[in-house]
Amino acid sequence: MIYLLRLVLLCIFLPGAMLLAGEDVLRPSTPAAGDVKHKRSDRPPVQLGFDLGATFNTYSGDAEEQLSGTRGNLFEAGSGLGGLLDIYADIPVSESIGIQASLGVDAKSFSDDSNTYSEDCTLADLQTVTANLDNEYDATVTYVALAGLLRVNVTPEWQVYVGPNLQFKIGDAEFESTDHINSPDECFFIDDAGFLTDQKSQTQTDIDDQASSTRLALEIGTGYLIPLSEGVWLVPKAGAQLFLSSFGDDISTFSLDSTALGNITNRTLHSIQFTIGLLFDL
Repeated sequence: MIYLLRLVLLCIFLPGAMLLAGEDVLRPSTPAAGDVKHKRSDRPPVQLGFDLGATFNTYSGDAEEQLSGTRGNLFEAGSGLGGLLDIYADIPVSESIGIQASLGVDAKSFSDDSNTYSEDCTLADLQTVTANLDNEYDATVTYVALAGLLRVNVTPEWQVYVGPNLQFKIGDAEFESTDHINSPDECFFIDDAGFLTDQKSQTQTDIDDQASSTRLALEIGTGYLIPLSEGVWLVPKAGAQLFLSSFGDDISTFSLDSTALGNITNRTLHSIQFTIGLLFDL
């Protein structure tokens, strides 16, 4: 009798409970495939990207104990354009924070063509006059760069970056220097054998063997994600490399007749960079 009463009560209340629950308790529903996929896509994916662009480099140094207007003051300043190529992985830490690890090649150059100076010139009749000259120089150096940057999304599209950039020099830092004699008299350059030439211009190529082989910079920048298709973005960026280490040790400067003039100290080289690249979801 008790068993029959339980069976009747079950038949009465079970359909109502099922109706209130909105599902079949014997065959519970499972999330749709689309729902699962949507939930997974909420997690930021690991991304792979590359950047290609240009750098604007500024060089400076101090000419110690050198008279203004001499050849030793030529290498106190310079600026110029270079190029860079980076590949990087973006590893998300949270919805708006990630780490970008990059490997790249950074070719820097700088020059100056606004230098004038004067030196003594001995004429054929052994008379000594003051010759006016100007100089222009170009310098190039290439690095392999390793960076680890903190990436923060201010908005889903706008990103800022900050972190260390460690650079290793490839080969030598090369300098090409050209001097021009502007004096109208019989002042000419002397060749390597010590003979007078009829040249008013002379170019010398040398290496800066005091340029540092390893340099550390603080890199800061910003970028904006422009969607191209699902999982693919165009990313223009702008940033700066503020180097914490010097461009190199002190260098000695000389007049055209190889007279030592002094040293260039406190040599620095900093960069501003502009790139455009692609970013892909993995």
